[in-house]
Formats: sequence, C-alpha cells, structure tokens
Amino acid sequence: GGGALAGTLTAIVGATERDIEPVRAVLETFTSKILLGGAGKGQAAKLSNQVALASSMVGMADALSFAQQNDLDVEQVREMICSGTGSTGA
Repeated sequence: GGGALAGTLTAIVGATERDIEPVRAVLETFTSKILLGGAGKGQAAKLSNQVALASSMVGMADALSFAQQNDLDVEQVREMICSGTGSTGA
C-alpha cells in the first residue's frame, strides 16, 4: 500500500532490539517507527490500537444515530464532525 511505499508505516514487533538487529534495515525500508517489546508485546500493542480504532468508529456511529434521531441532516452533521475536532482517520 501507500504507507509502505512512502515508508511511513509503524512496525509493531514482539521482539527486543537485539532480536531485530539482523532485519532492522529491511524494516526501515517501509516503516518510520518501530515499536518493540518482548514476545507477545507486539500483539498487545496492536490490540491497543484496534481498541482505540473501534471506539472511535462506535463513537461516530452513535453521533450520527443521535443526529438522525433528532431530525438533523446526517450528511451535514458528518461533514461538520469531520472538518472539526471530531475528525479522525477512523
């Protein structure tokens, strides 16, 4: 994808600095950030990211449902949210 080609991905690695040293140069070809930790830490970090993403998506769904229940123009409310502080990639 675009992030890999641009080298802007974040690598979430369940390994120590010493463990990744042989492949660090390869990782750096497609990442701008490498998060490290021991075995299992990569999975925990990825799950933390997914929880943040899911809660953001649920929040948007709730906001749009609330707008609809109050007879607001849902598309207009979505545009308002996305152009202000409520904006998120999610």
